[in-house]
Amino acid sequence: MKLVSLSQLKQDITGKRVLVRVDFNVQTDKKQRVLENELFRLEKVVPTIKWLVKRGAKVIILTHRGRPHGKFVEELSTKYIVEDFEKILGKSIITIPGVVENFVYDSVKKMNNGEVALLENVRFYPGEEENEKKFAKKLSRLADFFVHDAFASSHRESASIVAIAKYLPSYAGFLVEAEITELSSILQKPRRPFVVVLGGSKCHTKMPLIEKLLPHVDAILVGGIVANTLLKSAHNNIGSSIFEEDFVSIGKLFIKSEKVFLPNDVVCDNIDTKKIEAEVKNFDEIVKTDRIIDIGTKTTVEYANILRSAKTILWNGPLGWIEKRQGSHASEALAEYVAALSTSSKVKSVVGGGETLSILSRLNLLDDVTFVSTGGGAMLEYLVYSNLPGINPYIKK
Repeated sequence: MKLVSLSQLKQDITGKRVLVRVDFNVQTDKKQRVLENELFRLEKVVPTIKWLVKRGAKVIILTHRGRPHGKFVEELSTKYIVEDFEKILGKSIITIPGVVENFVYDSVKKMNNGEVALLENVRFYPGEEENEKKFAKKLSRLADFFVHDAFASSHRESASIVAIAKYLPSYAGFLVEAEITELSSILQKPRRPFVVVLGGSKCHTKMPLIEKLLPHVDAILVGGIVANTLLKSAHNNIGSSIFEEDFVSIGKLFIKSEKVFLPNDVVCDNIDTKKIEAEVKNFDEIVKTDRIIDIGTKTTVEYANILRSAKTILWNGPLGWIEKRQGSHASEALAEYVAALSTSSKVKSVVGGGETLSILSRLNLLDDVTFVSTGGGAMLEYLVYSNLPGINPYIKK
């Protein structure tokens, strides 16, 4: 896949207005500061912004936050991320509290060459999620060029990503270009052995990926609710653990494969609140009120041994219930192991998904893996379908 990328924009853009769609869908703390483990989302678009600033463009940043469904929601305003992004960019940012209002057009026209402005949350406007052409046309009046650098939102048809490409000369930013390059490489030319680690809670995204990758990988190591569901498919006793009933029958097809590895011991807490401590258990020890919150010690060691032989590692989704301290041990241990393999040997590691990246960020390991994908759902959908609605407009025809 060849993209129409920003690096191919050869003409002089001094004084030109460039609208850059990014994904700053980050959470903030009680003081409305971006959570430390989500700052990497802001950092990833810096190369694109700096490239445009260096060439004297007037850079107008557009993003969404949360799901306000076309209505103004104060806590989802982009004004709360300006201070953190200014520190990361090393440059002051103009805050414009709107998107397509007349005062926004006026403010943009008054920008000086090399200045950067941040608009309000684009999802405060109903036309955005409806991929409305009328709204996209209004957006296009803001700029002379458009740059799409919001890979994590590319699995959705949004006006500020898809429809807008019909109204402005449009390019993929450096982040989007890097994501497509790395994920395409994983699909087309992985160095073997190729080991995949899949966890998290969304079977509807993980099961298609297992089906797609199974013929092309050497091992798939499963954790999280995805593992619970497959364990249920294999008629293992999982007590009161969360699983997805709709995928149990599909799971029966995957558990037959020697490439799919499931936990052989698990960490359980108990829904009876009188019993607080979590325990490592074999399946024959699980009682009705037990709830699986992580893979067990033996499984963690087994997964590490399989990863040791890998030349390519793809990881999406935590292996346990990481909101619980006792459910995060395996994910943290394997994160440190994957990082160590990546830095000390010729292992290519590609990691994505919000919760997985939160673990790496918390352990200060983001720089130790080969490539960090900003996409969770977008990453998975690209790996399954080799294209995305938000990427298709930027493919060379």
